[in-house]
Amino acid sequence: MKWIEYFGKPESHYRGHGSLTNQPGQDAIPVSFEVVQVFDGRVFCECTSTHDITGLPDECDLTGHTEYGYDVTAYRLLILGYHDSFRSNTHGVRAMVLDKVHIRTADQCLHDHSLETCFTLTNFRFPSFRNALQWTEGERKIIARPLPDHEENIKIIRATQNSGVTTSLMIPEVKGVTQIPQVVELANKVCWLFSLAQGRGVHWVCCESMSEGQLVERCHQPSLLLPPTGPQLIPLREHKDIDDYVAQCLVSYDEKEQTWKVSELIDVYVRAVASSSFAESKGLMLAVLMDIMQGIYLKAVGKEHLIDNEISQEKLLTLKEGVGKCLEGLFPDDSARAEIGRYVQISQRPFFSDTVAAMCESLGLRVPEDEVRRFVRQRNELTHCYRFFGNDAPDKICDEMMSLVSKIILAMLGYNGYYYDWAIPSSGDWENRRVKMQYAE
Repeated sequence: MKWIEYFGKPESHYRGHGSLTNQPGQDAIPVSFEVVQVFDGRVFCECTSTHDITGLPDECDLTGHTEYGYDVTAYRLLILGYHDSFRSNTHGVRAMVLDKVHIRTADQCLHDHSLETCFTLTNFRFPSFRNALQWTEGERKIIARPLPDHEENIKIIRATQNSGVTTSLMIPEVKGVTQIPQVVELANKVCWLFSLAQGRGVHWVCCESMSEGQLVERCHQPSLLLPPTGPQLIPLREHKDIDDYVAQCLVSYDEKEQTWKVSELIDVYVRAVASSSFAESKGLMLAVLMDIMQGIYLKAVGKEHLIDNEISQEKLLTLKEGVGKCLEGLFPDDSARAEIGRYVQISQRPFFSDTVAAMCESLGLRVPEDEVRRFVRQRNELTHCYRFFGNDAPDKICDEMMSLVSKIILAMLGYNGYYYDWAIPSSGDWENRRVKMQYAE
């Protein structure tokens, strides 16, 4: 599969025999296959067959067995192209896996054994002075380590502005394959927290479960290719802030997810602060993110509307009648007054600035009124005119907007440690920006 090298260095490689499932009601097509996951997490597949396979739909599934006897299923293969070999009289198809590749041993006796599950993560830059990070979540132990070629991979990621594998996340003592979904959820939480900490999406691309050195189950999923790294939020240098950050936020992540939908907020935040964006685009996405947050808050406290909808409709009719009477002297024509009256509406949403201030207060977050006022001013200007208000440098304004949004997300997660406040001007390094979350006493 020489063509795979165009997409990056292969990390995992499988060969075997199986079948491509075609449209419902049609026979599966027997094939020989090769499946490869490359450095940036994407998964590709090449299948060859003596049967004609040119009639495949745009997406199909692959099932079969590897050369070492493992069951394999690849879901949602997106067809990239076809090729024929006249020498061997075979037909071939090249595809990219959109969903996942699932590999499992046929030895059912191993499924109930105690497992050690290891995830391969993309993009997380490990603190250079640490060789391991460790946390506990309930009875589970979580250990993160840099991959052997971590520093070299980081250089490739920087040079290509792409994703790449950098870190392993190990969760030992998993009691059987039935608990693997719970462990995957735990790994997802850690990935979201890592993403927020360093301002770039971190995802697991391989999940491997072993029992006494034997492979029980492995899952490969494509990574999400995201823009370059944004500003780092949690210090990863000589301090142990990342330890406190993950430990504090993991404790009640499920509760915060249910209340605030923090995974969704982190996803939007990471995309907003990507350094490849224009300053105006970055500011607008931060404003949209604040809109999402205040919408979640209003729904949580039951204040999405200022007054009951039925009452507002009654008041609207009264208001339109009043406006019509006021316009009688200016517009004698009834149709003209009716046309103007169509645009009379009652705002059902609370004031944006009041909502942001109330949300910060409910979180116990100490935020100056002027900081909220400046954010709302920029939000209004960006929303209506796609430009910043005032004469300050665009990057400075973005940093101030990002400062408020990031503080609120950290407060939603229940974090009470140190972070980088990018609204503080730099004095040559980042240390003066390292401040502690400020909560009301």
